[in-house]
Amino acid sequence: MAGKILLFVLIVLASAFRVEAQPDFELRNIILRYDGTHELGTFAVVVCNHAIIPARDFEINLEANDTTITIVGERLNQGCMHFFDAESSFDVFGLQDGQTVTVTATLQDQTLQQDIVVDTLSHQGERSNPDMYEACMQSGSHADCYHLMFDTPTPDEIKVQSGSYFVITPIDHERLAAFYLFDLLQCSQNISEYFAVDAPPVIMRRLIISDGYSGSYAAVDDITTLNTDAGFRSMGANLPNWWNQINNGGCGDPHETTHIFVSETVLPGWLNEGLATFMEDTSRTNHHSPIPVRCLFDENKFATEYAGEVTFTNLMNDQFDPTVPSIYYYFSAACFWVYLEDQYGQETIQQIVQR
Repeated sequence: MAGKILLFVLIVLASAFRVEAQPDFELRNIILRYDGTHELGTFAVVVCNHAIIPARDFEINLEANDTTITIVGERLNQGCMHFFDAESSFDVFGLQDGQTVTVTATLQDQTLQQDIVVDTLSHQGERSNPDMYEACMQSGSHADCYHLMFDTPTPDEIKVQSGSYFVITPIDHERLAAFYLFDLLQCSQNISEYFAVDAPPVIMRRLIISDGYSGSYAAVDDITTLNTDAGFRSMGANLPNWWNQINNGGCGDPHETTHIFVSETVLPGWLNEGLATFMEDTSRTNHHSPIPVRCLFDENKFATEYAGEVTFTNLMNDQFDPTVPSIYYYFSAACFWVYLEDQYGQETIQQIVQR
């Protein structure tokens, strides 16, 4: 009986002193956002919730050029997302193209302040054509498809921007935009530090809904990610895991970002793919996992656990033929770079890239 009474007392005390779980907010960044009704652009605030419990009905005060607006966030699950006021644009703040302004965001007891250059969006000139781009990609003429895409979103897309890095997504998948923007920023910084070179001045990533090829492709200063509508929705459902992978300066897609750094070289294509695969490693780019291959070294020779009789003509597999295991050769070429790093140090990789 005494034991039951003690248990009852402990339960009552625990209930009395229980602290209700609260969201764990972080103001991550202030970015620019554009869509068909915000051609001039507006400010958006990237907010993270590091708690499992969702955040609901919170307010962000945003001030710029002596004008303050209130941004209402209805819900934020674990992870991050950008929030904006659908009624505001740069003209509400009295801002003009090219003007530098100090922007301050406040959420509860947190304050974030950034100096931002206002970049208004022009819809003059040619528009991008995602449908023609997808058809071009599936034809196998990848390097020739780049001219079909521009940095102006179509009416069915939104654009988010930080500095000269930006992401364009279908409006139905806008929740993915902030993740891909931060991944560009962080991957670029990490790769720049490893190669000891300046980061590219401009990088764009565009998400396109596709009924065919699913994957990413890099050309010049542009990364294109194609997926089905269901595939993008699945990514949205897994956003908390994606954000966890790039928190604390992580890099989610070092492969395609490396191609932007090393887009035109005298190296054969398979070695370029090997270099991009080589950078998919925690120690080099703060990727969420080590390089997914075991490199074997014996008497100054290198190999991988993958072996086969695929001919040289199939190394690049430009047609994305699933019957050709070209990814094995991505790994073999990655081991070439691992061998150079292992034998001669990181400086050797830097010298090759810099030249």
